[in-house]
Amino acid sequence: MTLKIATLAFILTAAVLATSTGPAPEAQTAKYKIRFGNSQGAGETTADTMSEFKKEVEAKSGGQIQVELYPSGQLGKIEEVMEMLRSGAVQMHVNSPQYLAKWYPEIQVTSLPYLFGSPEAADKTLDGPFGVELKAKIQEKTDFVIMAYEEYGLKHVFNRKRPVKTMDDLRGLKLRVIASPVTLKTFQSLGASPVGMAFSEIYSAMQTGVIDGGELPFTSILGAKLFEVTRYISTTGHFFELALVVGSKSWLNSLPPDMRKIVMDASQNMAAVARRTSRNSQASARAFMVGKGIEVNDVAPAELAKMRTAVAPVYDWARQQWGEAYVSQVMKAAGH
Repeated sequence: MTLKIATLAFILTAAVLATSTGPAPEAQTAKYKIRFGNSQGAGETTADTMSEFKKEVEAKSGGQIQVELYPSGQLGKIEEVMEMLRSGAVQMHVNSPQYLAKWYPEIQVTSLPYLFGSPEAADKTLDGPFGVELKAKIQEKTDFVIMAYEEYGLKHVFNRKRPVKTMDDLRGLKLRVIASPVTLKTFQSLGASPVGMAFSEIYSAMQTGVIDGGELPFTSILGAKLFEVTRYISTTGHFFELALVVGSKSWLNSLPPDMRKIVMDASQNMAAVARRTSRNSQASARAFMVGKGIEVNDVAPAELAKMRTAVAPVYDWARQQWGEAYVSQVMKAAGH
């Protein structure tokens, strides 16, 4: 861990020297520093809205807090950054709930296939008692704090081999997924060949044929420039992917109450903008990629129904892991 933190410090210093023409005015008086990372790049909503957080925090703190932004995976693989968050070497990061599964496995219920039928259903779940309780449990039982709930949006299958018009078209496709049980089991149930792989490795793995494709929202495909190495996107909509603004608990606890409130409020404000923007941006991201020659097909409702039936074993597995009551609680909150 010491070596990893030292390596991070070197990377961060190099990044600052490479991109700065001189210290910002607030940097000269800042008492606190936030290193805020994201695996996503420009064009993806959670990355684009980070600058709003920076502006609000630095302005409302009167320059006492300096925010450094590291989008596009600049801090390393998400799995590594999670360890840095635990130690406090990194203060904030945006990522999928499934990256917290190592420390709080139950969070995977929020990633069950076809759980959220609409963004509004996700809002109702996250902003209601279930989401409030989930935040409290994460803060109590792990070294992390969920500072806000954002979203990536509906995930769709993209690949270089063929359009997915039926469930049979998924058979044998090597698709990159987050290496968590709920995702792996979902795609195994659908007949695909899921491959657990870091987000940052998708582009090169598609270039070299290690994988055929993956599963992401339109905005994430755009932000990672994966449209450059894919041919087909099919609207399977199998997951409504949440995005957590995750903070280091030790760092947050070290802040004075007034500074902590500024940071938490700005996180909530950023998340509200990110949700709205994400919903407005999916269609424009799709249109942009169609303009680049990507073939996008809408999966027929009858085929989507077959997919929903096929993933029923994933729900059975979740009930075995965390109990009927817990799975029913999230399903009820989501409107099932």
